[in-house]
Amino acid sequence: MVRSYEKILLGEFESGEDLFNIFFFCWFTFQVSKININELNEIQDYVERNFKLDNFLHEIADTRAELFNIEPKEPVKEDFKKVVKDLGITPTGQEYSEVAEMLCERVMREMKTRRKLSRITQALRIVYYKRAAKVMREGKRQVSCYAGISNCHLSPWGDIWTCNIQAFNKSMGNLREFNYDFKKLWHSAHAEEVRRWVKEEHCYCPLVGQAFLDTVMNPRELLKVFYYYLKK
Repeated sequence: MVRSYEKILLGEFESGEDLFNIFFFCWFTFQVSKININELNEIQDYVERNFKLDNFLHEIADTRAELFNIEPKEPVKEDFKKVVKDLGITPTGQEYSEVAEMLCERVMREMKTRRKLSRITQALRIVYYKRAAKVMREGKRQVSCYAGISNCHLSPWGDIWTCNIQAFNKSMGNLREFNYDFKKLWHSAHAEEVRRWVKEEHCYCPLVGQAFLDTVMNPRELLKVFYYYLKK
């Protein structure tokens, strides 16, 4: 890990104009938490000085059972019970709104210098930041969630989760119980029941991976992406 970091600093993984790097898209993701929220500008400046990235994505740090940093609603595997702990790392809606505003301003300033593919990602970032901030402020969804339709998560124990926010809570089924037939599990009555639960908006979250997919699945949100992509 240390050697990889050194290679990045030396520019060995830089995106550039040579033949190899035409197909190389360099992306970092950073977790915004109560621990680092007051140093974000300093961190951002450091990254910009030392790395040549196509995308530097910020995601709000949250507590979820998948990361074992919050008590789940259903039993965790015995081996992990002792490590499950609520770390209280998630910023408030107001705190994250201020961060999102700063991030959007930075992204807009940098858009003109980005490659076309990177600009699409930057536009997605702006839509995500603004929506995630509103989700955290209001405590509810702003668009439909397609978890369990556009994607799913496979746990180490064979469970298929609609998303990692609902880890251990809303399993669509276990592959072992379906003789490892994913298609059969995916179309099972229980899987459909879990999808209905998601559709009924029992939950909300600022999860970036799901947010990007929900944006792609939503025509109104896609129009916002194109607006920021074209905006000068």
